[in-house]
Amino acid sequence: MLDCLNKKLINELESPFHAYLLLGNSSSDLLNQATIFASKILFGVDDKKEHPDIKIITSENVNTLGVDDIRDVINKDGLVPIEAKYKVVIFPPVKSLTEEASNALLKTLEEPPSYAIFILATTEKNKVIPTILSRCQIYDFNRIEIPDIKSKLINILNVVSENPKILNVTSLQFTVLACNCFSISSLE
Repeated sequence: MLDCLNKKLINELESPFHAYLLLGNSSSDLLNQATIFASKILFGVDDKKEHPDIKIITSENVNTLGVDDIRDVINKDGLVPIEAKYKVVIFPPVKSLTEEASNALLKTLEEPPSYAIFILATTEKNKVIPTILSRCQIYDFNRIEIPDIKSKLINILNVVSENPKILNVTSLQFTVLACNCFSISSLE
């Protein structure tokens, strides 16, 4: 589990955007990052903090957030912060939004209050409607697969093999680098 804030999100702390979409392979890591991010934005602390200005959306339905859940957050719970500069609303990754819930959230994201920040977390980007995606800063924490790494390294090696001086390495260093890169295929 990631217990510290990802470097990509650290850059957002000074002037946070109104909506973020965190993508990744692990629901628990995404929720953890969202909570740490919220705590850091609001209170400058690296630890996850429970506070009324950090709202993690829950629903009676285990897998889906409905329009009533979204309306409750916006209208009943309110988006006005109690103590902090912002109220941060976190949508956990295990939840899907119904079409009606997506539209209700979209209306809020189109004209967000200056004191609210929304963090949506998902393992499946395709379950988020494009209009919501277009209103979020997107951070992808998915792991890079070994075949993708191998392909990139091969492309780099092909370019560098024509001119090793690009990397400012000796021929011996380049040979060691190339051998190590091509040994990745043995991991597959």
